[in-house]
This record gives sequence, structure tokens and C-alpha cells, in this order.
Amino acid sequence: MDTLMRYAIIFGTLACAASAHAEQLTVAAWNIKASIYEQIERRHDDFVALDHDIAPDVLLLVEVPGLEELERIVSALGWSEYQAVISDLGVVRDQAFQGLEVAVISKIPFAAVTEYDVSPGDGVGQVLGTFGQMKAGEEKLETAGIPSVSKVDGNQRGTLRVELKNGLILYPVHLKSNSNSRCSNISGAISAFKMIGEPVPPNMQAAYDIGFDKATETHRSNALKREAVIAAVKLLADQDIAAGHPVLIGGDFNASFEPGKAGTSFEDCALANFSCERGPFPTNACEPGDGFDDTLAILERGLVGTGRYHFLTRDLKSTYDDDVFYDAAIDHLVVPDTVADRFTKATSGTAFYGSDHKPVVTVFTE
Repeated sequence: MDTLMRYAIIFGTLACAASAHAEQLTVAAWNIKASIYEQIERRHDDFVALDHDIAPDVLLLVEVPGLEELERIVSALGWSEYQAVISDLGVVRDQAFQGLEVAVISKIPFAAVTEYDVSPGDGVGQVLGTFGQMKAGEEKLETAGIPSVSKVDGNQRGTLRVELKNGLILYPVHLKSNSNSRCSNISGAISAFKMIGEPVPPNMQAAYDIGFDKATETHRSNALKREAVIAAVKLLADQDIAAGHPVLIGGDFNASFEPGKAGTSFEDCALANFSCERGPFPTNACEPGDGFDDTLAILERGLVGTGRYHFLTRDLKSTYDDDVFYDAAIDHLVVPDTVADRFTKATSGTAFYGSDHKPVVTVFTE
């Protein structure tokens, strides 16, 4: 055996040994579809089934109503060792925000936790678990000064920055929904006319069928709110990357790679009115030009900050149990391009586990 061959065998053996000892973590992000009135204990079996099917080491959860509900989820999972944190982003004056907190549950201890709130001072994230007590910090989530991005305001959602002891940093997010109150209102009015047996006013039906300016403004506003929050989160993640940390941003983005709607630059199309009918976005409402929702491009194309990010979920089919979106994932796992090779391509859960969203899952190699 010649010298080169011996060295090849030695280095190959060392590489295999290193690979064998590399720790792997299964990370899942999931919108649990909680309600402020829902008793989480009624869904005990859902959490047990998810844990059995996916066997996650880390969970990024969205729409957790509060601390008591998080404790019930932890109890259902039955992990012998864990640390967990839930945000306190809720705006007290706005009841709608009381079921929209984000949370992280991990079998790996936390090294640090910071809540990034658009309106700091109204509460700080709570940490619990078998690894001991820890105080969460609080900072303002800020977009002021970022070109082409609107300023975040008090009615938008922040995030948590959770640094694990192994160095992985997690940002659970729940971006602004696509709900359009203008369309909902006119739809309700049409239903009311039909219920009482009266003819629907023609101008009302026409507004529903072909759209109207105020509804279009809401579509655009929702996209701007998603863009603002994800831009602010990207700037935070960019700092972590520069410091040498692997980063994962995960959760419900309420945005997919939908043709016509998903933009690639801040040079947006002139968005035209389109029907209030639920369903995929009509591409002819965004011509000519680029899509009007640049949420995903901010990360993938690096429209803000430094570096580009990789969507592990890019090729997934719908993760949402509704036909309002194009057949593509709105729940995402996103990592910097520089560390993408340490994460597997994402898969979605085989069930909804009592939610209207499927969990999305990746495996991270330390």
C-alpha cells in the first residue's frame, strides 16, 4: 500500500468518525391554530401524536394563547428535560392579539432569550423548564431607515431570538395574515341580503365580483406589514451570522411562492382590483411588473441587509388547510445560504394534528 493510499484511508476514517459523532436535531415549526377560548388540554392527543410522528428536538410554535397553554403543551409532550419560552407581544387594547404569541420548546438548553417587540414595555417573554430559570430580555423591533420598507407599528407582530447552548439561533415568526376586512364586510352584507330574501344591490355584487379600491389597498397593506417585520428580523439574523452563528427563521409567513403575487424586487407591479372570491391570486391583477409581495424575496434575494437566505420549504406543496392560497407552503423554514448545507430539505407533517396548518420539519447537523 503506497503512502497516498494510507493517508486517504486515515483521513476517510477520521471524516467518518466525525460524522458519526455529529449531533443532529430535528426542528419543526407549526401554527397550532389556538384560540383564546380553546382549552389546550382537549388537544392533548394531537401533541402526543405530533411528538410520536416527528420526534422533534426543537419546536417553534405559532398562535399559542398564553403561558398556561404553553405549560399544557409541554405537559402533553412529556419531555423529561426541556426549556420553553413564550412571547408577550400582545397589545392589551386589542383582543385579537391575545392568541398570536410565538413560542419555542427545546430539549437543548437556552443560552439567551430576547423578545423583539414592536411596542416594548407591555410585557416580556416568559421562560420555564427543567434547565432552570432564565430572564428574557426585551428590545424594540425596528425598521426605521431601511430603504423601501415601511415602518413597523404597534399593530404588528414581533419575534423571539432564542439562542441554544449549541449555538443555533432561532427566530419564530407569525407574519401578517392575508385577511381582508373590506372583502369580509361586503361578503357579509351580500349574505344578509340573500338571507332576508332581498335582491343584492348591483353595485355591491359588482364590487365583490371585480374588487374595489379599498380592498386592494388592504391587500397591499398586508404585504407591506409582512415585509416590514421580516426585514427587521433579517437584520437581526444578519448580525448573528456575522458573529458565526447558524440561524433558522421559522413559522407562519402567510406568504408563498405564488405566481404573480410573490415579488423578486421592490419594483412592484401596479396592483389592480380583483375579486373578493376566495382562491389563488389572479396573476393578471399584477401586470406589468413584479409581484407586490416581497416578503420572501427580502430573504431569498437579499433585498435587505447582507447575504441571501435559503428556503428549505421552497418546493413544498400547501401546508394550509384552505383553498385561499396557491398550492404552495405558507409555513416556512429559512436559513442563511452560508449554512444551508447543515440543514436538510424541509418536509411537511403527514397530518394537521388538530390545526389548519401542517408542521414543517428539518434536521440540523451541529
